[in-house]
Amino acid sequence: MARMVVIPDGGDVVVNVIEAGDGFTLPGFFLVQSDIAGTGWTYSGGQFTPPAPPSPVVPDSVAGWRGRTVMVLHGLDPSIKGVIAGMSDPQKTIASMGYESADTFLRAGVLLNTILKGLGKTDADIDGYFIEAAALPS
Repeated sequence: MARMVVIPDGGDVVVNVIEAGDGFTLPGFFLVQSDIAGTGWTYSGGQFTPPAPPSPVVPDSVAGWRGRTVMVLHGLDPSIKGVIAGMSDPQKTIASMGYESADTFLRAGVLLNTILKGLGKTDADIDGYFIEAAALPS
């Protein structure tokens, strides 16, 4: 018995891995012995290539301390506080409480998105900040 990967005839993506003996065939598929390849790998020119790692998932929210930490790490905290300081009351007080005291930052939240976009940050940048914040150690 050998470890074999299963690839559809005419295809190049491994759809299954099986143990099979010499001479075993599977109609509509070809089998290639491999000790490393798995489902999702591609096979071309006699070589296996692993699938690309999945894209990180952008969290819908992060803990406030995580969001503020990432803003500090990227040097954005003073600029965010500066934008807030330039607001008129009561918006200034509400925004300050929202940024400084929030238990949670929402990815779809208006305050942080508006300020960061005003500072020239793109949706991709903001997504990256949320991914980074979610990955911080506790």
